[in-house]
Amino acid sequence: MDVLQSTEHFFMNVLPVATPIVVAWLGYKMPKKSKELTDQIISELNDVKKQIKDVQITADENNLKIDEVQAKLKLHDDAHLVTMRMRLDRDIRRAIRRGFTTKDEFYVVENMHNSYKALGGNGYIDHLYNNFEALQIRDDILIEDEKGAQNGL
Repeated sequence: MDVLQSTEHFFMNVLPVATPIVVAWLGYKMPKKSKELTDQIISELNDVKKQIKDVQITADENNLKIDEVQAKLKLHDDAHLVTMRMRLDRDIRRAIRRGFTTKDEFYVVENMHNSYKALGGNGYIDHLYNNFEALQIRDDILIEDEKGAQNGL
């Protein structure tokens, strides 16, 4: 019976007095903890915002560098196209003047013409190339044309 009386005393006398104290203490702690969690979340969000800003700055810098590389690549392609055009013109005209070509020369000119077209070469060389394709192809022989043999070309 002693346990029953102690339990009754707790619920009748102690609990009514302790309840407002516990509620007040929880009322004080809960908002404080909530504010701490809110501050922590805000801090983490600010860190994420800073990281995103850093990534955006890096991406912008990389885009500028890519633009510079693309501009230089375009300039290089244009210069290479001019060089290929000059070489094709020279080699094709030399073979046409000679009246024939060799297997090796035909292979080189054909591949260079394909690359020239892939880089955006225009129709100027196509006319010469069509005439070049019509030339007789001889077996590999040493060709000494008028200036090439003397200049080592």
